[in-house]
Amino acid sequence: MDKKIINMFPGKMIIQNPGEKYSDLLKNFVKPFEKDFPKTFDAVDAINFAQQAWNLGCISQFLSEEEFAKNLGDFPFAFSKKENNLLKKMIQAKKSEYAQYDRFISEFKLEPDKNGMMTLTVLTEDKDSFIANQMNDSRYFDDDEDDFNESDYEQGFINRTAIIVKPIQPFYEWIISISPGFPVPPDQEPMIYLIEEDINDFDKWLRKNSEKLFQMALEGWTTNKKQWPQKRSYKLFREWFRVDVATMVYDMEFEPIYKEL
Repeated sequence: MDKKIINMFPGKMIIQNPGEKYSDLLKNFVKPFEKDFPKTFDAVDAINFAQQAWNLGCISQFLSEEEFAKNLGDFPFAFSKKENNLLKKMIQAKKSEYAQYDRFISEFKLEPDKNGMMTLTVLTEDKDSFIANQMNDSRYFDDDEDDFNESDYEQGFINRTAIIVKPIQPFYEWIISISPGFPVPPDQEPMIYLIEEDINDFDKWLRKNSEKLFQMALEGWTTNKKQWPQKRSYKLFREWFRVDVATMVYDMEFEPIYKEL
């Protein structure tokens, strides 16, 4: 029986790559670095980070070292020093261990199959197509128009209140129930949300927005809403998460803050 190729990326023409599957290559690419990812990373974050490293590794193979170093220095994602070091290690691994695989990974999906096991699907592009599609958002290529000078930014308090949402035991039990055997971090770092500085009634705000906060936490593990708790009440939210508030948020850096939209 012929295998049927299912298009997981609506609106895109899908041509199956000959040879090894890039989804398998990407999973194997990630494995040696699993313990190096920040504790805050879930599976989607790890694959997304690996996707950037893979593509930058591809770019490094056709740019000079000087050109690539400049573009890497201008890379717009707000990575920490530790994450930057990890990114460089993964780029080097791509160059040394996967150099023959020269297609770029433009999109990926990580979703549970009918048995609840996470399945990775990727969409790849050749160099010319990838460059043409990425030039507009300048994610991988330098654009001097948007350069920032460190002197333009100072340390100081941010006009935001921080909402700190930390999963507790019932949330971990839910993760285990939907992904048996999947490694669950023993102590996930909290998510931090910045909201307007002056909140007169925080309890009212939290009741109004708890559904969105709940949903964002669940989406970090699965986008299959059938596996989510069906009655995501405010009461259940407070049972699954600890919520703290910080009204004084101080930025210690001299660099702009980037938003990943």
